Amino acid sequence: MRTTVKQYPSILTWKTQGTPDSQDEDGNIIPGEPGEEFKAKCRYENFQGSNRKEMIGRDGKTVLATGSVYIKFGEPKPSRFTIGKIETEGEEIYSGEIMNTFEGQLNKTIYTVEYVGS
Repeated sequence: MRTTVKQYPSILTWKTQGTPDSQDEDGNIIPGEPGEEFKAKCRYENFQGSNRKEMIGRDGKTVLATGSVYIKFGEPKPSRFTIGKIETEGEEIYSGEIMNTFEGQLNKTIYTVEYVGS
């Protein structure tokens, strides 16, 4: 029997920040634009408590990388400090901030993180 391994079995979903509502000179509300939603095929590898890199997060606080996310070449890549969600076969396996660090020839690598202090 032959088994097939999916190289990118998960889906990373994130939404870009939209624009806020504004007002015209008469005080009428002009609705802002909603953020755009993106999806990318990926593979998530949880560090499971070992090999966790220490990084500086969005607000200057220390974060630890909890896993690597390898995004298939040609798929969209989120910007740094984006809030994203990773699902495998419809089950959420990570939801939170991701840090974008490396784009190679075969894939793009980003890290999932957790805050640990200042």
